[in-house]
Amino acid sequence: MVRGWQIFFLAGYSIALLTCFICNLAVSHRLDWFFIVLFSLGLAFSVTSLPVLLKREKIAISMGSGSLALLLLLLTCGLYTGGEWLWMGFSIVAVCLVLPWGIYALWRFYRKHLLPLGLVILTLWTYGLLAVICLVTGGHWLLSLAYPIVTLCYAFVWAVFAVAYWAPIHPCLKAAAYVALAALAIPLGTGLAELLVGPGSGSMTFSSYFNWNEKLEAVSPEQMVGNRLLFVSLLAVAVVLLATGLVLAWRRRGRKNR
Repeated sequence: MVRGWQIFFLAGYSIALLTCFICNLAVSHRLDWFFIVLFSLGLAFSVTSLPVLLKREKIAISMGSGSLALLLLLLTCGLYTGGEWLWMGFSIVAVCLVLPWGIYALWRFYRKHLLPLGLVILTLWTYGLLAVICLVTGGHWLLSLAYPIVTLCYAFVWAVFAVAYWAPIHPCLKAAAYVALAALAIPLGTGLAELLVGPGSGSMTFSSYFNWNEKLEAVSPEQMVGNRLLFVSLLAVAVVLLATGLVLAWRRRGRKNR
């Protein structure tokens, strides 16, 4: 079945290349946009066919071929359109390629602590990508808006990962921690939005989740009630899971001591 699919893909690539080659020469009397098709198919070939044809170093060679085809495709598009965006595109794409290559290098050369180090790479890569995008596009949103939001998001990602990966506790206790973090994310998220955008942004403040008598003019009563009920409901579920986990963990410990 794999061989049949490879024949199908190779036949499709060959027909597309030959057709575009003839059309480009017939219409333009030269080859220009044909190279866009060529490198596009080269990128597709690196993903669909090359890994099957290789005997060794499949991942490294396929990733290298795909990365080269992607950069050549970007270069060809830039030369064909004559745009001044080429260096911006190269900068962003180069940073994007750092993530898969970094994960691969970690998996290939240092598989110890693969998951936490992989998350470290992902975290640092996100900050780096945002910095490059801000550099090439301009603006003052990086430190005042993007980084605070990303920092809060990754704080919860790392908290969930820490509980799942390092905490040697009962699964019910882990579930309680997950639900409690989800509940805490609601007031912290809307509170950060209100802090970054300013009053009147339509977001609830952090204190409004705990002071139910507080009313905000920019927030509808339905939104306030819905957010507060969701927050309280998640906290209640977390408490139930916590109590259940403590009972089950105590029983498990009692069985081991017998």
